[in-house]
Amino acid sequence: MTQQVIHELKQIVGQTWLMIDYSIESSGLRRFASAVGDLDSRWRTMAPPALLLTLGLEQVSERLADLPQAVLHGSTEMECLDHVNVGDRVTVEVMVDAVREHQSLTCISLIIELRNQNSVLVMRCKQLVALRCVS
Repeated sequence: MTQQVIHELKQIVGQTWLMIDYSIESSGLRRFASAVGDLDSRWRTMAPPALLLTLGLEQVSERLADLPQAVLHGSTEMECLDHVNVGDRVTVEVMVDAVREHQSLTCISLIIELRNQNSVLVMRCKQLVALRCVS
Protein backbone atom coordinates (compact mmCIF):
# COMPACT_ATOMS: atom_id res chain seq x y z
CA MET A 1 0.00 0.00 0.00
CA THR A 2 2.80 2.42 0.87
CA GLN A 3 4.41 2.20 -2.54
CA GLN A 4 1.00 2.62 -4.18
CA VAL A 5 0.31 5.88 -2.29
CA ILE A 6 3.80 7.20 -3.02
CA HIS A 7 3.41 6.20 -6.69
CA GLU A 8 0.06 8.06 -6.82
CA LEU A 9 1.65 11.18 -5.31
CA LYS A 10 4.46 11.02 -7.88
CA GLN A 11 1.84 10.91 -10.64
CA ILE A 12 0.26 14.20 -9.50
CA VAL A 13 3.42 16.29 -8.97
CA GLY A 14 2.52 19.83 -9.96
CA GLN A 15 -1.19 19.17 -9.49
CA THR A 16 -3.80 19.62 -6.79
CA TRP A 17 -4.00 16.80 -4.25
CA LEU A 18 -6.69 18.19 -1.92
CA MET A 19 -9.11 21.13 -1.83
CA ILE A 20 -10.94 21.99 1.37
CA ASP A 21 -13.28 24.89 2.20
CA TYR A 22 -13.46 26.55 5.62
CA SER A 23 -15.62 29.25 7.19
CA ILE A 24 -13.73 31.50 9.58
CA GLU A 25 -15.81 31.83 12.74
CA SER A 26 -15.16 33.93 15.84
CA SER A 27 -15.56 30.92 18.15
CA GLY A 28 -12.77 29.10 16.27
CA LEU A 29 -10.49 32.12 16.53
CA ARG A 30 -11.12 32.35 20.28
CA ARG A 31 -10.42 28.65 20.83
CA PHE A 32 -7.21 28.79 18.81
CA ALA A 33 -5.94 31.97 20.51
CA SER A 34 -6.72 30.50 23.92
CA ALA A 35 -5.02 27.19 23.06
CA VAL A 36 -1.78 28.91 22.02
CA GLY A 37 -1.95 31.48 24.83
CA ASP A 38 -2.14 34.52 22.54
CA LEU A 39 -5.12 36.57 23.70
CA ASP A 40 -4.34 39.67 21.61
CA SER A 41 -7.63 41.46 20.91
CA ARG A 42 -7.03 41.52 17.14
CA TRP A 43 -7.63 37.74 17.06
CA ARG A 44 -11.30 38.41 17.85
CA THR A 45 -11.89 39.55 14.26
CA MET A 46 -8.81 38.39 12.31
CA ALA A 47 -7.30 34.91 11.95
CA PRO A 48 -3.80 34.55 13.40
CA PRO A 49 -1.28 33.40 10.76
CA ALA A 50 -0.47 30.31 12.85
CA LEU A 51 -4.13 29.25 12.58
CA LEU A 52 -3.97 29.48 8.79
CA LEU A 53 -1.10 26.97 8.84
CA THR A 54 -3.35 24.40 10.50
CA LEU A 55 -6.16 24.57 7.92
CA GLY A 56 -6.10 21.39 5.84
CA LEU A 57 -3.45 19.78 8.02
CA GLU A 58 -5.88 17.23 9.43
CA GLN A 59 -6.82 15.92 5.97
CA VAL A 60 -3.18 15.72 4.86
CA SER A 61 -2.24 13.94 8.10
CA GLU A 62 -5.12 11.46 7.76
CA ARG A 63 -3.99 10.44 4.30
CA LEU A 64 -0.36 10.06 5.36
CA ALA A 65 -1.20 8.37 8.68
CA ASP A 66 -2.46 5.31 6.80
CA LEU A 67 1.07 4.68 5.60
CA PRO A 68 3.06 2.15 7.69
CA GLN A 69 5.89 4.62 8.11
CA ALA A 70 6.93 7.26 10.58
CA VAL A 71 5.67 10.66 9.42
CA LEU A 72 8.08 13.45 10.28
CA HIS A 73 7.72 17.19 9.79
CA GLY A 74 10.63 18.52 7.78
CA SER A 75 10.07 22.26 7.42
CA THR A 76 7.55 25.02 6.85
CA GLU A 77 7.93 28.22 4.86
CA MET A 78 4.96 30.57 5.04
CA GLU A 79 4.12 33.81 3.27
CA CYS A 80 1.07 35.79 4.47
CA LEU A 81 -0.27 38.03 1.72
CA ASP A 82 -3.53 39.36 3.16
CA HIS A 83 -5.68 39.22 6.29
CA VAL A 84 -8.36 36.61 6.87
CA ASN A 85 -11.29 37.90 8.91
CA VAL A 86 -14.28 36.48 10.74
CA GLY A 87 -16.96 35.67 8.17
CA ASP A 88 -14.47 34.95 5.39
CA ARG A 89 -14.59 31.65 3.54
CA VAL A 90 -11.23 30.25 2.55
CA THR A 91 -10.31 27.47 0.17
CA VAL A 92 -7.19 25.49 0.99
CA GLU A 93 -5.51 23.96 -2.05
CA VAL A 94 -2.78 21.40 -1.38
CA MET A 95 -0.52 20.66 -4.34
CA VAL A 96 2.23 18.05 -4.58
CA ASP A 97 5.44 19.91 -5.43
CA ALA A 98 7.89 16.99 -5.40
CA VAL A 99 8.33 13.42 -4.19
CA ARG A 100 11.86 12.15 -3.65
CA GLU A 101 12.95 8.73 -2.40
CA HIS A 102 16.35 7.89 -0.99
CA GLN A 103 16.96 4.56 0.73
CA SER A 104 14.47 4.36 3.63
CA LEU A 105 13.36 8.01 3.40
CA THR A 106 10.66 9.55 1.19
CA CYS A 107 10.38 13.35 1.15
CA ILE A 108 7.13 14.93 0.00
CA SER A 109 7.09 18.64 -0.71
CA LEU A 110 3.65 20.27 -0.60
CA ILE A 111 2.59 23.75 -1.64
CA ILE A 112 -0.47 24.99 0.21
CA GLU A 113 -2.38 28.05 -0.95
CA LEU A 114 -5.30 29.71 0.78
CA ARG A 115 -7.70 31.91 -1.17
CA ASN A 116 -10.58 33.89 0.25
CA GLN A 117 -14.14 34.02 -1.07
CA ASN A 118 -13.01 36.59 -3.65
CA SER A 119 -10.30 34.20 -4.96
CA VAL A 120 -7.60 36.47 -3.50
CA LEU A 121 -4.47 34.55 -2.48
CA VAL A 122 -4.08 35.22 1.27
CA MET A 123 -1.36 32.72 2.20
CA ARG A 124 1.17 30.48 0.49
CA CYS A 125 3.04 27.81 2.38
CA LYS A 126 5.59 25.17 1.50
CA GLN A 127 5.67 22.08 3.73
CA LEU A 128 8.20 19.28 3.67
CA VAL A 129 7.06 15.93 5.05
CA ALA A 130 9.48 13.04 5.48
CA LEU A 131 8.31 9.44 5.62
CA ARG A 132 10.78 7.05 7.19
CA CYS A 133 10.32 3.31 6.83
CA VAL A 134 10.02 1.61 10.18
CA SER A 135 10.84 -2.06 10.38
